[in-house]
Amino acid sequence: MKMIDEADFDYSKFGYNEIDLGDGLIYSKLDIGNGNKNLGFECGSYRILSGHNLYLYSKGQKENLIKHIIGIFDELFEKLKIKKTDKVLICGLGNNEIVADSFGVETCKKVLATYDMDEKITDSKICKIIPNVKMNTGLDTYTIVSGIARLVNVKLVILIDSFITKNIQRIGHSIQISTCGTTPGGGITCGKEISKKNLGIECITIGVPFMIDLKSISSKVRRSIIVSPKDNYEMINFCSDIVSSSLNLCFNPKLSSSEIDELKRPL
Repeated sequence: MKMIDEADFDYSKFGYNEIDLGDGLIYSKLDIGNGNKNLGFECGSYRILSGHNLYLYSKGQKENLIKHIIGIFDELFEKLKIKKTDKVLICGLGNNEIVADSFGVETCKKVLATYDMDEKITDSKICKIIPNVKMNTGLDTYTIVSGIARLVNVKLVILIDSFITKNIQRIGHSIQISTCGTTPGGGITCGKEISKKNLGIECITIGVPFMIDLKSISSKVRRSIIVSPKDNYEMINFCSDIVSSSLNLCFNPKLSSSEIDELKRPL
């Protein structure tokens, strides 16, 4: 999935704008309708929260960031006509054996699965999977996700994955949320796109860039070489905490952060 604010095109005349939220946090948004489907992005809604050194944020700044992410979820749920009591499948994409590709997996681990939970505790119906990668399973990620999504009859699939960026300063510092699905391994391998177009189910993708393709920043590099910084682990731990907390609080508004943490503990 490409980042909308890294496109080599001026999208302002199509409604793209940036809003300064304070604390060095910038909110970018773009909605692409069917009439503008040749802009280089799939039709749908794109939202980005970007800030310098996000993983160094204070507790108050983290809480503020989580509130903004929940606000984006609420907006997109309304657009897609999704209720927080609907069945939702959350998918942690990527390969946990590679640090830069583990963001989706680490985030999914921290999400509270509520599918079989007592309705007195929460009304949400969240189930989650970590499908791994085709190299390890022999199955295309689409096959796994679509099979479970249809079997459980979910109304929404949330896909969480690591992205590739053109700018090393963006690594770990931009959270993109879109309604356009994604192609697992799209930056390196070629799998089948997981999207409403293919699944027949609404999809939301959450991605943070943790890798950079040297070919995109140097004319001397003739083939794609994917690299990442050595401190990725700290950034992935922070971003997975932020995104999982946002999902947990969004879907379980009756629960506090401490109550959610207690429910996540194994019996």
